[in-house]
Amino acid sequence: MNLTRFHLGYVKNNIPEKALDLFEQMPFNPDDAIIVIIFSACAQSSTDRGKKIGKELLRQMSKTYRDNNVYTSAINMLMNHNEILDAEHLFNMMKEKDI
Repeated sequence: MNLTRFHLGYVKNNIPEKALDLFEQMPFNPDDAIIVIIFSACAQSSTDRGKKIGKELLRQMSKTYRDNNVYTSAINMLMNHNEILDAEHLFNMMKEKDI
């Protein structure tokens, strides 16, 4: 079963809570693609749950993480939840900044 497709389908169809449900049931660590999708689901979610899951996922990520797609998705999630200082801090951690 390709969980990435399920997560992406839920996010593309504006059903972020289903993507978060599926994420919480995953018996393994997510890859970069799933992390990006989950941050997108957290950004779409208007609930405290989305914010909590996103911030916890961000906290669990290694400080040596360097993938700009993941950083960009995390920054978007933080901005959508009015976590401006955290988003700025994460942006400043990025080695290669782009527009």
